[in-house]
Amino acid sequence: MMNYFRTMRFAFYLLLGICLFSIDGFSKIGLPEKKHPVVNSINYLIDRTVEQKVEPKEKQKKIEVVRKILQHPEGIADSIKQNDTILKRFTLCLRKRCEVFGYLPYWMNNNCHDLNLSLFTTLAFYGYELDEKTGGYKTLNGWDTITVIDAARKAKCKISLCVYSKNKDKLKIFLKSKNSQKTLASKICTQLEKRKADGVNIMFDDIDSTCRQSFTKFVQSFSQSLKSVNDNYQITITVPVIDQSQVYDIQRLDSCTDRFVIDFTKRKDYGAIAPLRGVDYSLEAGIARYLSSGVSSSKFIACVPYYGALWDFQTKEFIKYVKYNRVMSDYASDYGSISDKNGVRIDAFEELDSSQLWYDDARTLSEKYNLILQNKLGGVGIWALGYDNNQSELCNALIDNLIYVDSTNVTVISTKLFTIWDGVKKELALYKFLFQHPCQFNDEMRREMKLDNYIGYITLTMVILLMLVTVFYIARIRVLDDDWVYRKIVLRLLIFMVVITMISVLMYCFLSPDIESFGISDPDKCETSFGVILQILGIGFIIGLLAMKLLVVPLTKPKDTP
Repeated sequence: MMNYFRTMRFAFYLLLGICLFSIDGFSKIGLPEKKHPVVNSINYLIDRTVEQKVEPKEKQKKIEVVRKILQHPEGIADSIKQNDTILKRFTLCLRKRCEVFGYLPYWMNNNCHDLNLSLFTTLAFYGYELDEKTGGYKTLNGWDTITVIDAARKAKCKISLCVYSKNKDKLKIFLKSKNSQKTLASKICTQLEKRKADGVNIMFDDIDSTCRQSFTKFVQSFSQSLKSVNDNYQITITVPVIDQSQVYDIQRLDSCTDRFVIDFTKRKDYGAIAPLRGVDYSLEAGIARYLSSGVSSSKFIACVPYYGALWDFQTKEFIKYVKYNRVMSDYASDYGSISDKNGVRIDAFEELDSSQLWYDDARTLSEKYNLILQNKLGGVGIWALGYDNNQSELCNALIDNLIYVDSTNVTVISTKLFTIWDGVKKELALYKFLFQHPCQFNDEMRREMKLDNYIGYITLTMVILLMLVTVFYIARIRVLDDDWVYRKIVLRLLIFMVVITMISVLMYCFLSPDIESFGISDPDKCETSFGVILQILGIGFIIGLLAMKLLVVPLTKPKDTP
């Protein structure tokens, strides 16, 4: 009797488990696989390396995708189903069509915490003020302590230290002193090693016209000194748009210089700082001049301003530079912008005097980025980081023109086995919906179900197997009684088969269109829910146990022998 109650308890827990699985388990099985939201929005970008004249909506979509990937510097791994049997797995990452130099002047140290450095290939810190007499530095302007250097390294952005001098006469003395030049090379190597930087950018604003040869020799010697310490150090030289004194011997400097940065950020005449075309100091004219030197276009970087120039409208005299964020906050909000072929201008008034402000916005910068790409230059430079105060439009222009989404680690996988499993999951999901909302189950869902065509065969098979196991169990008990070693195992198997057979019969009745007023035979009059099914199943299980006790168990007792 004790064994019988244990068996009953086992059957009860089994039924309870099946019910819980039916209610909760189906919510976890057979649901469609969730892809990363980034992947769902950029299928059109996969395997595309260059976008040509895409629509504004697609541009905005791309910008949103890039910003999401920027939050995952290691890339986003996901997959796309190519067809019923092929799955493509890949990692989404960002690529740049050219190098992107971001200049950070020392006076913007406190405005660099929110910089998205992943958009740049190189962070150039403007901070080493040259002591022309000794070759050392007057100040490092925070180079040795600024934390943005560490952030740039984590963003896989190269780091460059800018060496600058603004004194023409003192610089002339420096270029004639080999000792000062050796000192500079030694000091620079020390600073690069200290911050684990990647190179140096030479920015001499004004060089005497007589220093052409001495400057070339200085760069050659300087480059040799740095390369002897670390051959991977990058040497870049900032050159003016118009080299009137012919100080920069580009052809000779080519062999000892990794990049030339063409500086389009200094005011020249009244109007835009860096017009696209039309004047000698425009981007079009400046790029053409340097390319005519015969040096590869990939060696040049065009640096554009993130600020505007304010001029007196009547006298044409320069008033001041205005950072882009101030342009937006102090001028553009009060005065309407007027487009011009060489840039964008707005009319403004300051201290009751008529003045005019010329500046670049997202549209004009996009035109300049396109010109740089068309001429196959090595990169774009931006002076200066932080001047936009994280205004999204300039960053979006950078993303739209210079950044694209690519896929790496692409593998093609045959999904025949996965396809079978996906079919099973889909079938289970349909059953879940059917049992929870039978009255809402429509003909289209019915056609998608595959297993219901075989429920009748499965039910018949289970009934036959149940009968065979029952006969086998009765026969063995009558012969061996308690001496049968496998009695408990077969009894539990028999109870399990009873439960499964009852479920199969119930499923057949529920799915069969021939059985009216039950299941899905008449959706318009459907009143059956899964709760009713469980009640029927529970009642049937109790009836089955009673039948087992009153009818089957007596048959298992051996005959009395005289």
